[in-house]
Amino acid sequence: MSVFRRVLVAFMRVEVSLGVLSLGAAAGAYLGVRASLPRTVDIGVMKSTVADLRSLHAEVLVRGREVRGSARLVDGDDVKTTPSGRARVRLDDGTLVIVDGDAELTIKGHRLALARGRVFVQAGAASRTEVAFGDATATVVSSAAAFARRS
Repeated sequence: MSVFRRVLVAFMRVEVSLGVLSLGAAAGAYLGVRASLPRTVDIGVMKSTVADLRSLHAEVLVRGREVRGSARLVDGDDVKTTPSGRARVRLDDGTLVIVDGDAELTIKGHRLALARGRVFVQAGAASRTEVAFGDATATVVSSAAAFARRS
């Protein structure tokens, strides 16, 4: 009698068949319970973004790295341009900010803090954008304004 035939005859016995089926059911149940247990996935710190930046001329820095093309800005980001750098920032509320060369500003929500340089701000139809420079603060509402600060 061949090995295959012996195995087949052994499986034909009711006791062996029930034993194999029971082991299979137990293994399937274990895997099913294990797969349905809640898992925690660490996604790190979540930061909200507030604006799109487009580098118009070379040497625009965000978080100390040069941006070529476009980048998404995180709340609190510093934007720096070298004397030859220019950038366009569009806040999520529609406000457009043109950053001239040799400028430095920080974006926090709907507030721009100008440390040095020049910016042109064109507020969106329903937006209120604060621009802080030194001890002064101006709010641009449905209009346009230019700001300059020497370091």
